[in-house]
Amino acid sequence: MDVDRLIRARREAEAAVKDMPEGDLKNTAFATILAHRLGQGTAPVPPSPSPTRTKARSATNKAGAPRREGTTARLLRLVEEGFFAQPRSLADIKAALAERGWHYQVESLGTPVTRLVQSKHKYLRRTQIAEGGKKIWKYSNY
Repeated sequence: MDVDRLIRARREAEAAVKDMPEGDLKNTAFATILAHRLGQGTAPVPPSPSPTRTKARSATNKAGAPRREGTTARLLRLVEEGFFAQPRSLADIKAALAERGWHYQVESLGTPVTRLVQSKHKYLRRTQIAEGGKKIWKYSNY
């Protein structure tokens, strides 16, 4: 193989992907373009990594905005709708979500609601209220 041709093909492939962010996609694009420039068809596509979770997901994306999926996003939708204008218990929250077709056990709502209380954005506040001889937590807007 001609060394000059190889160098030209490499430079063309590098130029074609220079604006792409580093990662698997850039590497695969580079290999495909280089193989095409060298007349070898396409490069073999490497297997994609398995979708394993290495870190716990946060309630916000990189820009700090809340993600729009899952329990937290559904709770934020209730916040936006004004549901928390009055203090609400976890049972009230469960019922409101169920009305919208999202069924949860009360026990699984405690953590996401608490995260909204502790969030730097302070979506909710929590107060302890005596109700029926018990003290329960109620959640509301600021």
